[in-house]
Amino acid sequence: MKVEGRAHAGIPPPDLVIVLQVSPEVARARRPDADPDVIEARAREILDARWGAGVFVVDASLPREQVLGDVASAVWESL
Repeated sequence: MKVEGRAHAGIPPPDLVIVLQVSPEVARARRPDADPDVIEARAREILDARWGAGVFVVDASLPREQVLGDVASAVWESL
């Protein structure tokens, strides 16, 4: 464990974190074969989280092109 801790200590924090967030309903619809309770819990966890500075939250329930555009914008703004 000490070796792993030293290795992680040398990794700088990310310049940007992008969170893709969807409602539990959208998450369940996109993963119909997955356990709906697990999918809903995870989606709810992401929706309810308080994201700090440097985190760009994207509404991933929007059309794919819009989501990609929002992510690209976040990346370009962080450069």
